[in-house]
Amino acid sequence: MKSSKPLGLIAAEPQFARLLAAAFISGLGDQINQVAVLALVLALTHSGFAVAASLAARLAAYVAVGPLAGVLADRVSRRAILVASDLGRALLALAFIFANTSHQVWLVYLTIAALEGLSALFAPARTAAIPTLVRADNVIRANALDQSTLGVVMALGALAGGVLVAFVGSNIAFVTNSLSFVVSAALIAGMHIPRVSHRVQPSRDRRFRDVWPLIRASPVLRLVLALFAAWPVAGGAMNVLISVYGYSVFRAHALGVGLLYGALGAGLMLGGLTSGYLSRNLSLYLKQVAAGSFVIEGACYFLTSRAPSLWLAAAGLLVATFVAGAGNICTTTLLMQNAQDAVRGRIVAVADTASNGGLFAGMLGTGALLAVVAPRTVGSAAGIALAAVGAVLSGLVRKMPAEDDDALPC
Repeated sequence: MKSSKPLGLIAAEPQFARLLAAAFISGLGDQINQVAVLALVLALTHSGFAVAASLAARLAAYVAVGPLAGVLADRVSRRAILVASDLGRALLALAFIFANTSHQVWLVYLTIAALEGLSALFAPARTAAIPTLVRADNVIRANALDQSTLGVVMALGALAGGVLVAFVGSNIAFVTNSLSFVVSAALIAGMHIPRVSHRVQPSRDRRFRDVWPLIRASPVLRLVLALFAAWPVAGGAMNVLISVYGYSVFRAHALGVGLLYGALGAGLMLGGLTSGYLSRNLSLYLKQVAAGSFVIEGACYFLTSRAPSLWLAAAGLLVATFVAGAGNICTTTLLMQNAQDAVRGRIVAVADTASNGGLFAGMLGTGALLAVVAPRTVGSAAGIALAAVGAVLSGLVRKMPAEDDDALPC
């Protein structure tokens, strides 16, 4: 069955609907956990550097595990990877409860890294599985609905985390996160996820590095990886700047940070829903939208950095993530359509590793710049840089032969 509306996909694709429900539940738990962990680190150390170190631990673990995750996603049952990762995270999430003094902050960092390592195992298997769960002409709608769900999770999860930590304490938040992974594992365990096709391959074709010749031979995959690697030019900066804008620039403290993060979530949700409704037209211009979205997103980040009020800054972020959501949907759809199932896990892992490595570098670079440069100036530079990258990539897209556009009709 084919539905013209993104929400109709839930009825049309029941296996994908289970995967989406699992992502919604575990995503809420993860967002709640992030708020609780930051609160715990601050309570134990009273150090902003310690908070930055906790964020760095997340990204470093993801980058380290990414290549292995891609190989496993192409060799092992993807359902088994997803269930095992969820159950492992359910156990690890409880470890934060045992960190009660500043001398035990090492346990927090270790648990953060271990959790993120399992998340890195989870992500390529999940992304690689999506095209096997839906009809080919529903892939873009599936990505749009997935993006919308992420936006809802970001907005609700941050709010729920703040409420739980403020009124009942971090430990309840950690238990909630653990239970969310158990529910997610139960949902996924009941799914039928097709095993990787073309599994009978020489061992030399199953290594992580063996996908590079395939990437080099495909202009579309090269574009996709360039987009994943380039986005952290601004993404890493904005990860740091949102808190700085809320606290230091607009002096709105936690309320301001919450409003700005809420705008991010709302933009992703609206961008996903709109892209789903417009998927038939959007599918004809996947490459153009994917590259062109950087120009508009960068311009919005520039305007946000110059905003005279918190509300206008929130509006700028909402528009930026609305456009970024549409661009990300197109980029992910291009990857799914142009990477064969037997190598899709590794190609997803290459893209994720490049993106998270860039975020790691971008966040560190932004932190260093903020020591000597005003936040608004850093934000302006990040926006201009992203828009410039988008303009260059858009120019390259115009030069790509039409036969390289393998988008399927939606």
